[in-house]
Amino acid sequence: MKWLLVGVLCGGVTSLSAQPPSVWSRTYDELQMTEQVGGVVCLPDTTYRFISSWSTSGSGRLRPTAVDQLGDTLWRTPTQNPNARYTPGIAKVVEHRMDSTLLWAGAVLAIGSNLPDGALHCFSDAGDSLWLRVYATPGFDGFNGMAMVADGSALLAGVYAVDGSSPSDAYAVRVDANGDTLWTRTYGGPNTTENAFCARPTPDGGFILSGYQVLPGNDYEMLLLKLDSAGNLEWQEHYGSPWVDNAAFVEVLPQGGYIMAGGERLSATAQKRPVLYRLDEQGTEIWSVVYDEEPDRSVLFTVPVHMEDGGFAVAGDRNFGSQTHGLLLRTDSLGSMLWKRTYSTNAVRDHYIYDLRRTLDGGFIMAGTAWDSLLVSQDAWLIKTDSFGCLVPGCQIFDGLQEQLTDLSASLAIYPNPAQDHVNVRLELPATLRVQGPLRLAVTSLDGRLVHERQVPLTFGPVPTTNCLLPTASWPSGTYFVHLLEGTRWLAGGKVVRE
Repeated sequence: MKWLLVGVLCGGVTSLSAQPPSVWSRTYDELQMTEQVGGVVCLPDTTYRFISSWSTSGSGRLRPTAVDQLGDTLWRTPTQNPNARYTPGIAKVVEHRMDSTLLWAGAVLAIGSNLPDGALHCFSDAGDSLWLRVYATPGFDGFNGMAMVADGSALLAGVYAVDGSSPSDAYAVRVDANGDTLWTRTYGGPNTTENAFCARPTPDGGFILSGYQVLPGNDYEMLLLKLDSAGNLEWQEHYGSPWVDNAAFVEVLPQGGYIMAGGERLSATAQKRPVLYRLDEQGTEIWSVVYDEEPDRSVLFTVPVHMEDGGFAVAGDRNFGSQTHGLLLRTDSLGSMLWKRTYSTNAVRDHYIYDLRRTLDGGFIMAGTAWDSLLVSQDAWLIKTDSFGCLVPGCQIFDGLQEQLTDLSASLAIYPNPAQDHVNVRLELPATLRVQGPLRLAVTSLDGRLVHERQVPLTFGPVPTTNCLLPTASWPSGTYFVHLLEGTRWLAGGKVVRE
């Protein structure tokens, strides 16, 4: 039996269209300010919503934004808070409700204060601010994760501390559809530190929280907390190595139990590695897999997605030396890796992914932060791929392909298009991009077959350039995809139609 997790695949079912899925990567800037983004949601009309935050002159701003299936902006509606700054949460903290309103969860820091408070902001379907609830405490608190309930209510999960320097507790606030508090709980021990990063509803009306726990000796462990509907702690478990591990992100499985993603070490001096845990209803481990093939630090940092074939997809980040790239990992039902991809807009600045969702065409959309091509500011970043994590369909046929640059589409020209007896492919790479060569040019068909492949020369100079003429007279009429690759790195691609 094939299971589909409600709410994971946007709109409910995959569209089995013969047309290729839309694929793109976009950054969204506002006045060259440093922006943060907490998530992205998919609507049944194949459009997307995300909410970014930034500060100017001490005041905080939130910007709900709608984009179409190609990533083009439909509208954006900034709202300003002159008295506080906003910090978004991490795990599914932007959600779309049945009444078409949007919820955003995170924290607000009042001007002049150093103790943030948890916050929940509601917006209309046009992005207008409807209400803001601030859950003020005398201490330090904020929300990292949100679990939506079918009636429009939610559980908000995060961290609470008496002050910014004291040991923290995991923190949960249950609210109704209007954001009014139903109950508040903290979870922690006198000799430990806890922080909840993620919350998901469970079939019994309760919730499962995940994050981390710091045990004596600075042992950071992945943490699960199972709550009943009133917030009472039913059980808790921690997982990982005896050393400093990463936070955990959990999802409830329709067949029972949980899938949990995070990062852990294999030795005291090793870098963190991505890890998946399959757990039963009581949190007991069924299996776990550490993906120990990275030379540098790499972790999973989103709520896992349960796939129709029983496998899983989960995103995070991977270090390449001193630079961080976004990461997408796909596994089978036992956690064995099927493929992984990394994404970056450039080879200079850091990139992070915080949310992963399925889309109506069977692909994925990810939300995070990246630097624009001019390296001016950190921007909100959306990446829309096909079901294989490709930025242009067909990349899955190239053995060993891992890294994909997302910001070179303007550097690639394919003409004439539509084509008849030939097509010209020209690429002018940014002078700042380090390319060792040689380059490969490959063409794939709509059904994923390799049609043409060759090495192409790269002319080095002020602007690295390659130019290639392809005879297409023998190709059957149809849609084809062009890929330019360097070793295990995908540089750019596009679509060409043969008439």
